[in-house]
Amino acid sequence: MIKSAKKTKVPRLVWIIVVFATLWSPAVHLFKILNTPDSHTYTFIQGRDPSGWVWTMESPRENYLTSIVLERDVNIFLRADALAHVFVPYGWIAMLLGIPGPIMLMLIEMLWNGLCAWAAYRFFYTFLKNEQIACAALILTYFASGISGTWLALNWLWQGISTGSWQHAFFLPNWVGEHHVLSFEFYENNQLVTLTSMNRPYYLMARFFGLQTLILLHSVYDTSEVTIDKKKIWLASGALFMATFIHPASALIYGVMVVIWTLVYALAEQKAQPEGRSAKQALQAGGTTLLGLVVAAILWKLYQQIPEARLSVAQYTVQLYNAEVVAIWMGIALLVAASFAVLMQQKRHRAFYVLILLASVAATIGLSEFIIRDYAAKSRALWLVLSMALLIGAFFWKRMDILNWIQAGEKTRTAVLLGSWALAITAISVSPHHDALKVVEQGALNLGALTEPMKKILELGTNVYAARFKLGVWIPLAGLCTFLLYEYKLKSLKPDVAVAAIVVLSVPSLLAYVWRWTSDSGGYMGYVPKSHMKAYEFLKQKEGRNVLCSVETGLYILNGAKKRPLLGYGEDRPKERADDVMHFFQSDDADVQQEVLRKYKIDYIFLSEHERRLGGTAEKLARYTKIYDQDGVQIFEVTNQSAHAP
Repeated sequence: MIKSAKKTKVPRLVWIIVVFATLWSPAVHLFKILNTPDSHTYTFIQGRDPSGWVWTMESPRENYLTSIVLERDVNIFLRADALAHVFVPYGWIAMLLGIPGPIMLMLIEMLWNGLCAWAAYRFFYTFLKNEQIACAALILTYFASGISGTWLALNWLWQGISTGSWQHAFFLPNWVGEHHVLSFEFYENNQLVTLTSMNRPYYLMARFFGLQTLILLHSVYDTSEVTIDKKKIWLASGALFMATFIHPASALIYGVMVVIWTLVYALAEQKAQPEGRSAKQALQAGGTTLLGLVVAAILWKLYQQIPEARLSVAQYTVQLYNAEVVAIWMGIALLVAASFAVLMQQKRHRAFYVLILLASVAATIGLSEFIIRDYAAKSRALWLVLSMALLIGAFFWKRMDILNWIQAGEKTRTAVLLGSWALAITAISVSPHHDALKVVEQGALNLGALTEPMKKILELGTNVYAARFKLGVWIPLAGLCTFLLYEYKLKSLKPDVAVAAIVVLSVPSLLAYVWRWTSDSGGYMGYVPKSHMKAYEFLKQKEGRNVLCSVETGLYILNGAKKRPLLGYGEDRPKERADDVMHFFQSDDADVQQEVLRKYKIDYIFLSEHERRLGGTAEKLARYTKIYDQDGVQIFEVTNQSAHAP
C-alpha cells in the first residue's frame, strides 16, 4: 500500500489524498442533493456554522452587515466571534463574481481542505524525514478513526438480539452528566480526525498556518549550517500570527507545540556545544516564532476593548464546557493501542509506560461524567491528584532517560517530540477548567477565602475551547503511531499491515460519521420542507428584520428569508432566549407576549410544526396580523407600535 508511492518530491499517493480531501465536501453535498425527498429542498445549510458563513458572505450583496443580536443593531465588524475580517473578503469576491453564498462556502472548504492535506504531508515529511513513513502518517490522518462506531454497532446488535426488535435507534439519545449525550459524544470523537472538519473553514485556515509554522521552524535545523536562518524564523512567526488572527483558540494548539519544540531542542543543543548550535539559539528561534501569537493575541485583546466585542466574547465563553474524556479515549483508542504495543516491547522502560497508562486511567475516572455522574468535586479532585502524582513520579523517575532520548539522536528525539505534543494537547482538551469554574461558582466546592482567587485563576482558561484541541490531537498522534510502527516495529506485524489494520478497524466509525452527515439523523441536516421554503421566499420580500421562531426554523430562516431569528444561530444568552420563546408560545397572556416582542424588537412571528411543538397555536396569535397562511405554515406581523414601543 505504502511502497507504491513514487519517489518524487510529492508522491502521487499524496496528491490522491489531497484531491480526496478537496472533493470530500462537494461529494457529501452532491449525495444529499441526489437523495433529497421530493417534498423537501436541500439548502446546503447543515448546521449553525455554515449558516453563519453563508449569512456573512452574502452580506455585501444583501446589505445586512449586522449581527444576530436582535436587541442591539451591532455591525458585524464589532462581533469578535463573527471573524468579519476573514469572511467579508470572501463576501466581496462572491458578490463580484456572482457566486451564491452556499457555493462559495463549498469552494472555501475545498480550497482549505486541499491545502491542509498538502501541509499535513509536508509536516510529516519535515519531522519524519522519510517519504514512506510520511505517506503512512497521512493515510492514518485521513482514513483512521476510533472505535465509537464499533461500540455503537455492537450495542445496536445486542439490543436487537435481546429484544427481538431491530427498530431501535443506532445513536442512543440518553444523557450523561451536565453536557454530554452518550451517542453524540461517541459520534463526535470523530472530530479528532482531520477528514471530519466539515463546515469549519476557520479550523482549516488556522491548521494550515499552524502546520506551516512548525514546518518553517523545524526546517532551519535540516541544514548543516550552525547559524539559524532568521528569514524562516520570521516567516514562522508570521504564519503563527495568521493562525492566531484567524482563530485564536485553534492557534493555541500550535503555540503549545512551538513551546514544546523549543524546550526539546534547547535540551538537545546543550550536548551539541561547542561544535553545533547552542541552546540559546533554539530558545531564540522558538521565542521569535511565539511573537506572532503574542502580537495577534494583543490585537484581539485590544479589539475586545470595544464593549460589544467584549460582551460577545464573554457570552460565548460562558457556553463552553470540557471535552468528555471517555469519548476522547474512544477516538484515539486504535492509535494509542498500536503505539503502546510498540513501546511495551522495550522491557527496560515498560514500567514507565505502565505508570503513564495508570495516570491516564486515574485522570479518566476523575474527569469523566460517564463514570462519575455528578460534580462530586472532592472525589474528582482525589483522582486527579492521584493522576498528577503518578505522572510526575514517572517523569521524575525517568528524567535522565528522557534527557538521553532527546540528546542521543534525531530518532529518539522525534519520538519524544511527537509523544509530548500528543500528551499535552490531549491533556488540554480534557482540562476541567470550565466545569471547575462552575463548581466553584455554584458552591459545590467550598474553598473559603481561596474562592475568589481560584475563580480568577480558572477564568484565565475560559478562552480555551476543547474542540479546537481535540482537532489538534490527531496529527501528532498519527505521526507518533506511524513513526513507532516503522522505526521500532511490532514483532508480530509488518508496518504496512499494522497501518492497514488500523484503517480497516476504523471503518465502522467512519461509516457512522458519514451516515450521520449524509442522512437526516442529526435532526436538521440541510433538508427544508418546500412549504417552509415558500414561506421563506415570501418573508424575504418584507422589510422587517427580526423573527420569533424555534431553533429549527431559525437555522434556515437566516439565509432562506434573509432575516434575523431569535433562535437558531449566533444568539447570545441561548438559555434565556429559549425560555422567552417557550413562555411566548405557551402563553396567551397579551402582556407576557408583548414583553418578549418588545425585548427583542420582533417584527414577525413564524408558526410551523416546530413552533407548535413548543405550544404555539394560531389562536394564541390571533391578536397579530396574519400575512401568510399556506401548507401548514403561518406568519404573523407585529406592528411597530406594539413591539417596538419603549
